[in-house]
Amino acid sequence: GERTLVVWHRLGGDIAPAYLAAELEAFAAAHPGVTTELFQPSGRPDEVLARIAELPPAERPDLLMGPSGAVRLHADSDVFLEPADCTGDDPPPAIADIHEGMRFHYTVAGTLRAVPYNVSVPVTLYDRNRWIAAGLDPDDPPATFPELLATIDTLVSSGEVASGLALYDRSANWLIAQTAAREGRIVIEPANGRTGEPIESIEFEQPGVVELLTELHTREADGRVLWQLDNPNGTDDLLALVDRERPTGMTFHTSAALGDAQAFLDAAGYDDIAIGAAPMPAGMDAEPPPLGGQVGGGAWWLVDRDDPEQAAAAWQLLEWLVRPEGVGGLAAATGYVPTSPAAAATPVVQQAWAEHPERKVPYDVAVAVRADDAASWQIGFEPEVQRQLELAVAYPIDAGSDPVSELRKYEALALDWLRKYDQLVGTP
Repeated sequence: GERTLVVWHRLGGDIAPAYLAAELEAFAAAHPGVTTELFQPSGRPDEVLARIAELPPAERPDLLMGPSGAVRLHADSDVFLEPADCTGDDPPPAIADIHEGMRFHYTVAGTLRAVPYNVSVPVTLYDRNRWIAAGLDPDDPPATFPELLATIDTLVSSGEVASGLALYDRSANWLIAQTAAREGRIVIEPANGRTGEPIESIEFEQPGVVELLTELHTREADGRVLWQLDNPNGTDDLLALVDRERPTGMTFHTSAALGDAQAFLDAAGYDDIAIGAAPMPAGMDAEPPPLGGQVGGGAWWLVDRDDPEQAAAAWQLLEWLVRPEGVGGLAAATGYVPTSPAAAATPVVQQAWAEHPERKVPYDVAVAVRADDAASWQIGFEPEVQRQLELAVAYPIDAGSDPVSELRKYEALALDWLRKYDQLVGTP
């Protein structure tokens, strides 16, 4: 019937938002009488959530794209329906076939609470041609942190780059939490917050971290590592890769940017640059841990508008968005990953991977993500905790502060935030 479906998203760049808008238009065209509205709210996840909670149910959006780090925050609120409310015990294949690690990330107390859509992972990005000129094999990127350090040194010694690696605050999570997830280690006790019990401890000082931070500071101090603070535009590290005057040799970045990065190179006429992508290096041992880590990106949450018919219509839209052709098309156009084997097998994805092999790398990482407590945090005040981790890493690398002191200092501050959240949700 006649109705409007409102979607709030948080996609960045140019390609992904345009793709989502086209998907909504296609859904409306296939469902006479339905119109769709797309809106990108500003603010942190808790601010957006509070805005929805304050609205009368009839004025709320139908679907909200929630970030991967806000699962606990959203699950503890009273503004969402569960997918099972619409699917019962027999979910459609597009939901049931989602890769296990992705499903697990959005599962709370045994129940899937949101449907993964724009899933990403961090990757190592570099210019394949520049690596060849530096005497490196672009098909044999560093798999461990000792190999990473050696690659930095080789790149700079070759004279092909001014610095070997660009780092910034966000890199902290990828250097520490991703490695812990791959190695099956718990950072936050108990169970990385997944049991819902009060948090007892947090440990940023994971095995090998002190040595890694010390080595990275040595290279930052002499210019072999480029420190970019908070990377406010989210693209400064990517621009450093293609800087004609003082390029850097590699960076760590979300895979979601791959499509926009290629579009930028094409528009700028940078035909001499060939994007290379590899899994993040991890571990200080000679052998790298298995692929995997923590998934990023986001998922669709079904907002409760106190209207069963509206919810049914919104669920039809959600099913449309996550059908294999839908998430496959998003993955083919960007650096997000197909969320199911069926999506990965779609012709549009296979063609994109054939033309841009680097876009298959994130999928290989994502499908290897573990489906256990080690691979997934579920904490409230996640941005605050992430910020403490960022500072714990930034001071030793950029300022040369004692790694042990900084790690322990910011562990305590992060624990304060986690306990504060436990107190808030535990207060009637």
